[in-house]
Amino acid sequence: MSTNEAMEISQSAPPRGGTDSRPKAQACSQPEAQANSQPEAQVTLQGHTMSRENLTTYIVNMIFDTLNLKHLDRSTVNEDTPLVQGGLNLDSIDLLELVVHLEKTFGIQLNESESYAQYFRNIGSVVDFVQCNRSGDVD
Repeated sequence: MSTNEAMEISQSAPPRGGTDSRPKAQACSQPEAQANSQPEAQVTLQGHTMSRENLTTYIVNMIFDTLNLKHLDRSTVNEDTPLVQGGLNLDSIDLLELVVHLEKTFGIQLNESESYAQYFRNIGSVVDFVQCNRSGDVD
């Protein structure tokens, strides 16, 4: 399975015996321009509102901890760091794990009929995706 295929088909199953009440992820227009052209969407996690810088740090730490990237230097990672080739070198399984963790952490549900590959090019595009799809408090 290629990385693009992993991103296109990834979606967590709704809970057994009920419907999934999480908000459906939406494709944001021009993800890289979002931070400059629109007011910054506030993401609140466990009662703490996060700035873009704090959200970026949180996501970098989440990626390193979730995917056990001990072989990389966390301090060299920034918003421009690619998730795949030439950056963190994540494979399709790593990307699926990241998507599942983002869904659980931020309450986002990916729609399997949409392609989200553009939001998983680099750290900044993941931050854009979370800001676009999760504004409000997440427990």
